[in-house]
Amino acid sequence: MDSSKYANIIKNLGSRCTSSLEELNSIFENDIGVINEEHISRIVGMMASDTETDNKWDHIFLYKYLFERMSFDVVKIIKGLDYEGFMINDQQGLKVIFDLYSNEKVKNEFPMEVLWGRWENYKGQFSILKQIVSLKPEFMNFSNIYTNPIITMDNPSLINVSSAKSVVSSLVGQVWNSIDLMETLLNLLETDLKNNVLEMFQIASNQSPELLLLGLVQAQPLPWSKNGETSKLQKSMIMNLVGLFLNGHPSASVVLMKLWQISPTDLIYGLLNIYNNDRSQLSRILDIAQEIKGLSQILETKYDFEFVIDLASLASRRDYLNLEKWLQERISEFGEYFIKACLDFLTDKITCQIEKNEKNVPSPCVLLATEVVLIFIKVLFKNIPQQYVDTFKNIIFLAYRAYPKLANMNIMESLQVQQQYANMSQEIENEAGSYFEKVYQGEISINQMVELMKAFKMSNNKRENEVFEYMIKSIFDEYQYLMNYPEKELIMTSALFGTLIQQKIISQDFLGTALKYILASLKQDINSNYYKFGVHALAQFKNRLSEWPKYCACLLQIVQLQQTNPEIIAFIKNIQSQELNTVDTNVDKIAIGNDTFDSEDSLIKEPITNIIFTSIKVDSSFDYNEGYEIPVENIKDKILFIVNNVSQSNLDSKAKEMKGLLKENYYRWFSKYLVVKRASIEPNFHSLYISLLDAIELPSLIKYVIHETYVNIYFLLNSKNCASSSSERTLLKNLGTWLGGITLAKNKPIKHKNLAFKELLLEGYDNNLLIVVIPFVCKTLEQVKYSTVFKPPNPWLMAIIRLLVEFYNFVDLKLNLKFEIEVLLKNLDVDITKIEPTSMLKDRKTKTINSITEQQLAKEYEKMNLGKLSQSSLLESQLLMDNENLVFPALGQYLSFNQNSALFNNYPIARKIVQIAFDNTIDEIIKVFVDRSAIIVSIVTSELIKKDFSFEPNEEKMRKAAYMMAQNLVSNFIIVSCKEELRGGMYTFLTNYIAKYKLNEIFSDQDKVIVIHDNIDLVFSIIEKAALEKTILCIDDNLANSYNTRRKHRERGQPFVDYNSYLQMNYPPSFPEALRLKQSGVTNQQFYVYEEFAKPSQEMIERNYRQLIESSLMKQEIPNNLKAQIINQENAKESHQIQQCLEKINQIINELEKAIKESTEKSFTELTEKNKIRILINQILPTISKPNSSEEITFHLSQKIVQLLYKSEITLEREIYAVIIESLCGFSKKVKGEVVAWLLYSEEERKYDIEVTYILLKIKLLNHVELDMQLARLIENNKNEVVINYATDLIKKVLFEEPKIAKYKDYINTIRVFDNISQNSTSYDKIKNLLKDINLSIYTPVEEIDKNSYTIDQKFNLYFTEWIKLYKSQLTSEKLQAEYIIQLYEKNELRNENNSSLFFRICTEYCIVLDPQTKSINVDAINSYARLIVLYIRYSIDPNDPNDTTNKDIITRILSVIVLVLVNTHEKYQNDFNQTPFYRLFSSLLEDLHRYEKYLEPVNHQIFSAMSNTFHTLQPLHLPGFTFSWLELISHRLFMPKLLYAEKQKGWPYYQRLLIDLFKFFTPFLINSNEMKDSLSTLYTGTLNLFLVLLHDFPEFLSEHYFGLIDAIPSTCIQLRNLILCAYPSMRMPDPFDPSLKIESLPEINQAPVILSDYVAILNANNFKQDLDNFLNNRKPVSFFFEINRKIVYSSQSDIIANGTKYNVPLINSLVLYVGIQDILHSNQTKNNDIVPSASKEIYKYLIGSVDTEGAYYFLSAFANQLRYPNSHTCYFINTLLNLFADAENETIKEQITRVLLERIIVNRPHPWGLLYTLSKLTKEKKYGFWTDKSSNKFNETENLYESVASVILDKAQYSNFLNK
Repeated sequence: MDSSKYANIIKNLGSRCTSSLEELNSIFENDIGVINEEHISRIVGMMASDTETDNKWDHIFLYKYLFERMSFDVVKIIKGLDYEGFMINDQQGLKVIFDLYSNEKVKNEFPMEVLWGRWENYKGQFSILKQIVSLKPEFMNFSNIYTNPIITMDNPSLINVSSAKSVVSSLVGQVWNSIDLMETLLNLLETDLKNNVLEMFQIASNQSPELLLLGLVQAQPLPWSKNGETSKLQKSMIMNLVGLFLNGHPSASVVLMKLWQISPTDLIYGLLNIYNNDRSQLSRILDIAQEIKGLSQILETKYDFEFVIDLASLASRRDYLNLEKWLQERISEFGEYFIKACLDFLTDKITCQIEKNEKNVPSPCVLLATEVVLIFIKVLFKNIPQQYVDTFKNIIFLAYRAYPKLANMNIMESLQVQQQYANMSQEIENEAGSYFEKVYQGEISINQMVELMKAFKMSNNKRENEVFEYMIKSIFDEYQYLMNYPEKELIMTSALFGTLIQQKIISQDFLGTALKYILASLKQDINSNYYKFGVHALAQFKNRLSEWPKYCACLLQIVQLQQTNPEIIAFIKNIQSQELNTVDTNVDKIAIGNDTFDSEDSLIKEPITNIIFTSIKVDSSFDYNEGYEIPVENIKDKILFIVNNVSQSNLDSKAKEMKGLLKENYYRWFSKYLVVKRASIEPNFHSLYISLLDAIELPSLIKYVIHETYVNIYFLLNSKNCASSSSERTLLKNLGTWLGGITLAKNKPIKHKNLAFKELLLEGYDNNLLIVVIPFVCKTLEQVKYSTVFKPPNPWLMAIIRLLVEFYNFVDLKLNLKFEIEVLLKNLDVDITKIEPTSMLKDRKTKTINSITEQQLAKEYEKMNLGKLSQSSLLESQLLMDNENLVFPALGQYLSFNQNSALFNNYPIARKIVQIAFDNTIDEIIKVFVDRSAIIVSIVTSELIKKDFSFEPNEEKMRKAAYMMAQNLVSNFIIVSCKEELRGGMYTFLTNYIAKYKLNEIFSDQDKVIVIHDNIDLVFSIIEKAALEKTILCIDDNLANSYNTRRKHRERGQPFVDYNSYLQMNYPPSFPEALRLKQSGVTNQQFYVYEEFAKPSQEMIERNYRQLIESSLMKQEIPNNLKAQIINQENAKESHQIQQCLEKINQIINELEKAIKESTEKSFTELTEKNKIRILINQILPTISKPNSSEEITFHLSQKIVQLLYKSEITLEREIYAVIIESLCGFSKKVKGEVVAWLLYSEEERKYDIEVTYILLKIKLLNHVELDMQLARLIENNKNEVVINYATDLIKKVLFEEPKIAKYKDYINTIRVFDNISQNSTSYDKIKNLLKDINLSIYTPVEEIDKNSYTIDQKFNLYFTEWIKLYKSQLTSEKLQAEYIIQLYEKNELRNENNSSLFFRICTEYCIVLDPQTKSINVDAINSYARLIVLYIRYSIDPNDPNDTTNKDIITRILSVIVLVLVNTHEKYQNDFNQTPFYRLFSSLLEDLHRYEKYLEPVNHQIFSAMSNTFHTLQPLHLPGFTFSWLELISHRLFMPKLLYAEKQKGWPYYQRLLIDLFKFFTPFLINSNEMKDSLSTLYTGTLNLFLVLLHDFPEFLSEHYFGLIDAIPSTCIQLRNLILCAYPSMRMPDPFDPSLKIESLPEINQAPVILSDYVAILNANNFKQDLDNFLNNRKPVSFFFEINRKIVYSSQSDIIANGTKYNVPLINSLVLYVGIQDILHSNQTKNNDIVPSASKEIYKYLIGSVDTEGAYYFLSAFANQLRYPNSHTCYFINTLLNLFADAENETIKEQITRVLLERIIVNRPHPWGLLYTLSKLTKEKKYGFWTDKSSNKFNETENLYESVASVILDKAQYSNFLNK
């Protein structure tokens, strides 16, 4: 029938027929059953194409008509649109196609894969694609439709890229996110639509360049491309787009990271293009390389030496690379080529530097730093070949001109000196060593040695000068070995070293280095040899320290030096205060390291000269273990390489590698590197570095990192440049984020002793450094959002936030600082308007540093006459530190001393000792007593004030009364609690300090008593003041809500009433009227009581109150007295109405209680509308809604009703109160929230009333789920028996009693908690009974089923259906499932093999039945069946005998049953066979086997071998309908790896067999390519992908089984064959195109490859091997060659047809390999050319010369199959093939060899190494003459092909010669 028949009829009738049922009946009714998808396709195509006319097709009605009467495959309909003439022109045409699906289905299920590839009507295909790409993402869910997306959300490697999530989320749903779409459009470029397709690519570039670039990169090249033009266009577009992102684009980070993962070569070429176009972009290139973690790989590229050298130079400058080591490695690898490139590079760079210096010409490139040039010169000096020496010298002289610093360094001379030192005679070395031996043996003293060295230095004898030079060199060389020195020799060495510096014997050239050694030593652990060396050496030359002021500043920063040798610190401070006459800045600079006082250890540029922030303290007692050790060079490079290349995708492997490299001695070095070089400058990678530290799992290392973080924060905070340097502030903010990330975010505290945040903020305020402090604090605290402990409302955090809010509100901050605070609070989800600020800044003024400087203290010590007491500098430094740590530094001004006392007149230091002792006493008493006193007094005061001021509207009157009362109470409380403690404390502290400073002789006991008596009142007043201030703060906190409530009422103009107090008031009749509260507020007479409190110290309270009044807040809030009186008068009437309302409500409740008692009805539903109870209930809401304060009244009424509800005893009473509660909650949301919160979260036992809770649940006031969560929490935390009984009874009532008001899932959490309790405890019978009832309601146990008389089929069916119920239940557990399976296993019926097979057959057949309504598979049944099988196997294992063969029988039996059902189903349904349920069953089975892997370990191999046998049985050749599922299963992530990772490679033969099964199915189709359909193409693509995975993850498997796999593959599958031959074991492959490579010199070339395939079997099967061996050994018989020709061809015509050729290709493959191996073995034995290799060569020559063209092709292909990775076989066959080419007597043989090689090289990558090497040798070496005869036949019609090969393989000169011939 004509497929266009119906389309033409409908077109002729017009659009009206598509909406007419009668006309449609007339068209179709006689042909129902005849119409197929092709007819519908033509109808749809006609309507979609014809949308520009006046016809308005009612296609939806037409589709509905057809689909109701017939069943069609919509996918086939859309495929059918590929017919000549079809094309759509607009969106309406696309809608006609889309409407074949419903709206939701078209968004999520449209079969887009139908549109891929190339249609025969490619113009129609393009018209559809053109309309689709113009759709918006919201119209269609492309992320669900596309099966091969370019980018997805679940890419773990993009986690650490900044803003990655937002960028990726915006891309995944776009129309361009499809690799298939890109490949299809590239395909269409080959047609006459090329310009249209390019326009579409331009649209993609404008809309989504990210997806276009990544899609083009991932799109496979087109094997059918005619002339390579499409590939060129593809590459051109890729390069242009790469340039777009490299030059800056908002999505650059994400795109470049993804591009690096999928095609690093394209990115490297892009970077190279940028570099060649603009050398100044080098810095940008390096940033990109670091961001993608690809620097090391880029530096290994061989495309352009100049580029990689320039990049390495800049990387070295930024400390990313050890340039010296890198250069040395490249020179070793590339030799003179690289040295020449370095010389050219240096010449260009130095020339640019000269032009910039002398001509002021801007440089077109990034110039080199002096130190980088120096490294180049140093490395080249060691490796320069003789022919480049003059060039090298010229470069050095140019460098002198470009870099003046180099001219001063005497480079040539220094290098020559090094050479001289290296060439020093052994005699001089021995003489110098003898002098050192004499020193260590005590034969000469240190001073004598120094004098001797001085004499040698000044001598005119050249030999003595050389001995001196060698002695100096030896001393410096010994520094690295000091760690192993004994104590005595260490002291002697340090004394000698220091004395040489003191005596100026070490020359200026080496003096800076010597001082640097001392500085580095002093930073080591105090117990290490290095530290001892540094201290002793420093003591020898301290008199010269004045020459190096910056060096002194660095010494002052060393914490341990301050602790162990304070006298040196004091000495240095003393010389700093003096004027310095001579300063050696050059040595100073060298000693501290290039303009920084400690560039290795600190982030700041200059040393700290003044400590501003004391609130951060570095733990000086930190344990450095065994000191500071820098790893050796190779270990250090490995560690840095790991840090450079770590990412989330490789985190575990890198962490494991790092853990193996990090020794404990390296912790301090690594922590410094991580903090200074990484965390401080790379905030985007903080999470990655923290994850790395977590994965390493070294707690000690974490401690070091935290310590180094504190150290660097300390330096940055106290840096004098931090306030003015934005870069230092940025570093500080980054370290703040880092500190929070490694502490607070991990729920680890930042201890007050290390960093006190509030004190830090106040110090910043005092010193005008808030610009430094606030951003740091905010960044640190921001990390608490990841914490579960420190996030709001954590009190510690909120205290800091309150202080920040005070800064925000009351300090004139810059906008950027306010923004920092706002960002912090937003991230923590804290509303700044709801935070009550502190009042710490109220009395605080910004000040300059009020502590006296060290110089002033030194002068003060002189006034104190310190020298009369002690000359000890240690005591002096201790006194200095104690003075700096004073809590009340102004105390000394107010202390009273007896004027007649000789002690205080003669010894001023005694006054200082008294001040320090009393200051410590005050601090101690305040810590112990003040907080406790303030809390007690504030609570008492607050409660009394709340009661007495219930009706007082003026909060200021309330506050003043509270202050007056608190002042009196706290003063008396302090007197009672600590007055005597104070006196004792003063005496104790004073005695201790007198003893500490050795003043016992001059300080008598009488002096102590007198000074304490004179000053105890002063000290007490300070403590009292502190207590009062603390108490006032606590009171303000306690009464804050009361103040705010009064303020709100006043703003609304409402009278104030404290309802809580009012409802609780119950005055006795005799209570005096004067003391009763008045609605107008507190009377003057009543307020007088509080004024009496203040009389003892009225002045203090008035002063405090005045200060409060003057604050801006108080000015805004306090009304004057007149205004208060007016408000009270205006609201008196309304207050009276409130009182009437409350009285009316009480009356209603009383009447209601009475009516309930009198009622005879039993439930609320029985009450009539006129019933008194209903009338009273209806009066409640109108009553409470009248006053303005109805919400507060409603709340208090609800409290009373709830109380009545829980007191009620009968059902009617409970229902009535529940109804009232429901109406009140409906009236006010606030009331509902409060009531529900109490019902859920209150822990009062009275609420555990089953009946009340049931009613509240029934009226839905309580939510089941919320109640479940709360019950689970209470039971899990407390296991309170009351709660447990309540919960069990409640659950039983709501689940089982009628009417049932809940389901199991509503109480899932509580039931699970009960289950845990029952498993861990033998008590709680109630819980066990409840769980038993629940289980019985979910499923029927096996024993219950057995009680009924069912047939065996019915019983087995019930077993399985009940198991499904158990599996599906949310309440199921591993224990329940195990019990059920064990019961099944122990059944006698299932022990019988026939019954067991019957049971599993019933289960299998049950699972595969489709749902009759949805036509979908029964997922629950399949998943539960898979679980049943796995658990059945698990519990069938005998723990005492895991090798029991019955295990294997059970596994095999179950799988056999599934196979039988599958085969029967396949045979039954043929083309309609549905493979989905079986695929789901096997995949679920694999998932569950993985889940229970540890339990199945004894039988794991048996299971997977049985699975493999099952898949072998189900191979596609037998069951083609199961092919796609079969391929998916054998490549499953839980099958293939487990089989291939099996121990001792037990699974390899099984998997090889499966792959050969796959090839057996493919072979007939691949031989006859005309039979390849779309489905087979898809299957073939899947096979390619499978082998790509095998090549990447299991190369050894492919490498060792290659022969058997190659035999099974048809000759047409060239790319697949290449994939297999590319596999190689773990080794480093040399460059096959390297002209200097000699394959014979490779170490691997003597090793034979492992071949696990039996390549000899086919020779034996044909009785051919014996004849072959005879000929190889004896060259007999002569008729052997004739026998070969007969053996290698098939004799049967059926074999020829089946294999597509007359030649026995597997036999040829085996023959070639066997002959080659025998030749290799014989060559290894004889080491000469005798008869055997000649025999082999004759066999090869005979075969290639005697067979026809087809036979020669197969013979040479067998050779090419051995061209693999470097090994003895590869080497042999390369040489043999090249010799065959060279010795060929006619051009035909050469053409045949060329054809075999080229057909394997022109296909897509990868290509075998041996193939590339062979082609390279063949084309590059002149002796083969590959390019000499350009006019020969081999170039006819293939010139373009040969030119392409030549451009890849030949170098530029050779290629140019080739073109010119």
